[in-house]
Amino acid sequence: MKVLYLSSIFPKRSETFVYREVLGLRDKGIHVGVASLYPPDEDWADDALQSLVSETIIVYGSGFAKLLCDAVAFLLIHPMRSAGVIGVAAIDALFANDVLFRYRPKIILQSLAALGLAYRVSDAQKNSADDKPYMHLHIHMAHAAATIGMYAARALDIPFSFTGHAADLFRERCLLREKLERAGFVACISEWHREWYRGIVNRPDSEFPLIRCGVSVPSAPVPLEPHSDLRILTISRLVEKKGIDVLIEACRILCSEGIGISCTIAGEGPESDRLKKLAKGLPVDFIGPVDHRDVSVLLNRADVFVLPCRIAEDGDRDGIPVVLMEAMASGTCTLAGDLPTIRELIVDGQCGYLIPPGNPSFLANQLLALWADPLTRAALGSAGQMRVSAEFSSEKNLDRLVRSFSKLSRNVESRLCADPVTSRYFLVTACRDEAQYARRCLNSILNQSVRPDLWVIVDDGSSDETPSILAEFAEKHSWIKILRREDRGRRAVGPGVVDAFYAGMNTVRLEDYEFLCKCDLDLDLPPRYFEILIRRMLENPNIGTCSGKAYFESGGRYISEKCGDEMSVGMTKFYRVSCFKEMGGFVREVMWDGIDCHRCRMLGWIACSWDEPELRFLHLRPMGSSQKGILTGRMRHGFGQYFMGTSFLYMTLSAVFRLAHPPLILGGLAMWWGYVRSMLERKPRYDDLEFRHFLRRYQLRCLLSGKKAATERVHSVAGELFQKQDLLPSCE
Repeated sequence: MKVLYLSSIFPKRSETFVYREVLGLRDKGIHVGVASLYPPDEDWADDALQSLVSETIIVYGSGFAKLLCDAVAFLLIHPMRSAGVIGVAAIDALFANDVLFRYRPKIILQSLAALGLAYRVSDAQKNSADDKPYMHLHIHMAHAAATIGMYAARALDIPFSFTGHAADLFRERCLLREKLERAGFVACISEWHREWYRGIVNRPDSEFPLIRCGVSVPSAPVPLEPHSDLRILTISRLVEKKGIDVLIEACRILCSEGIGISCTIAGEGPESDRLKKLAKGLPVDFIGPVDHRDVSVLLNRADVFVLPCRIAEDGDRDGIPVVLMEAMASGTCTLAGDLPTIRELIVDGQCGYLIPPGNPSFLANQLLALWADPLTRAALGSAGQMRVSAEFSSEKNLDRLVRSFSKLSRNVESRLCADPVTSRYFLVTACRDEAQYARRCLNSILNQSVRPDLWVIVDDGSSDETPSILAEFAEKHSWIKILRREDRGRRAVGPGVVDAFYAGMNTVRLEDYEFLCKCDLDLDLPPRYFEILIRRMLENPNIGTCSGKAYFESGGRYISEKCGDEMSVGMTKFYRVSCFKEMGGFVREVMWDGIDCHRCRMLGWIACSWDEPELRFLHLRPMGSSQKGILTGRMRHGFGQYFMGTSFLYMTLSAVFRLAHPPLILGGLAMWWGYVRSMLERKPRYDDLEFRHFLRRYQLRCLLSGKKAATERVHSVAGELFQKQDLLPSCE
């Protein structure tokens, strides 16, 4: 397993949990590479950490001009992937709901930074002893690091995951919904985080695994020398949410009652000057930042460790502070602010004490009781150590992390070296005057890793070079069969295509095959296209129809044709034969390629498509432009939506969304007018009232809760009705 780690600053003294995780994974034999957005902290006394500094790939360290050059270099090597990254980033910048307007252009710049990082990672791999590609990218912190990491993973064609913590989620949040949806898994440092994530994107436990920021647990606590004063310790960044002012006020209360105390505060931060003024005249010692190796020394000298966390005025809050785990692991009696996340670590009164946030009097009373009762301090310290050992140890949580990595790694490896596909499938293609594109499409089928057993090509009256090109290929390949139809004198989109398709279908015995595909002749398919679709359908027998995603080339850029994940695209509709039979085949009208997917769902099957590099194909003629131009095609689409039964509200909102996609403004207006004109002319609609009711209920759910949630709901209900199981695969 080979994993790349990315963080904002790596290694960083205040984020011990990140570099300890990397070193722990390496101890388990996992190859872990490291990258950082900004140059790491320098001058580490530890040789292992200093070695991490020297091998870390830096994103912004050499200046943006060099980063842009590297991004361009990656784009030239991988133009399709790069276009996909920039395209997704542009959509995110336009439509994300948690990004301030002035920050939206920054997302595009971050996608370019991701391409630069991908280039540097690829270059570093070539020059390393182990030149195998990374199988996974894991990111600590959900803000800028996760944004760049998400796009870099897409560029590198590997899955990514991330661990969110505190300020990165609550104060510096950006594209969080998109990250939660696209990540292979999201490591949850607490149950609270898991439920909070689910409030944004609902995913199962296996995709939101509980992986704590673990710590090492000493074999036994170090006994303290006899003393009379209460020695208090805190180690923290001096920021508002840590509540250090509450501790200082509690010390003031204890001193006013004549209790002997000493309080050591380690750390630095923007609150430092204010806190020092607040502590003036008290036995409080500010010792500044400390190396991690000195933390255990400080803990072994303390009677109690205190961290009175609270929620800051700007909404920032803590997760489960690692220093609390370290204090408990050392056997030190621990007190902390009563926050939902911290309750998962400290059971009040059993392995420590919880303090109401912002209540110095309560904290003073608890410290007074502990000063008077050393036995209780010792018992709480021992119970705390057992608690950390049971749930928060590095060993336990590294194992959880490795299991999550392994699951995704196996998926990637299966793509690269899976068992041969033996399922039988055939293609049926209806074409007319495709000489401009035919050779490119034919060659892309010949180059498939798993070729079809039969390809029936119906020449629907071509008058150009298409017949001779088809004859040339059929002569060389016995599994290509050509069927010639008479020239009707015009291209017929919709019903004409379906009629030609059935002319080819009628020559095939469906019982001899497991899968079939309606495939156009103006496509350039990636070499593992059909192999991957077959594997996905074998993995999930409830998928009835599926496809990759269509792109077209314009001005040297690749532009998505924007098909939703809940549909298979009309140019390469791949079906399970049993599903095709059950849904009754195609309707002979323009919107046949929408009706079929909705009928699949209505009958309990799954229709879906995946936007992944190995499933993205080029549509050599942009969608809807095959008859009288693209605007006519968009109007035809509007009629098709009317015929299918789409509601006026849904069609209007869909057309508004399309205004921002090529052809800008006009495409969306043409779609809407095609629908409205059909409505005004009272053209006939699809004669299946039950289907139209189903469609409108589904579309209403899409408007209320989003397509993904609505589709999952429909799949779930259909599964109950038709007694199918496991109907919700990952169709991301």
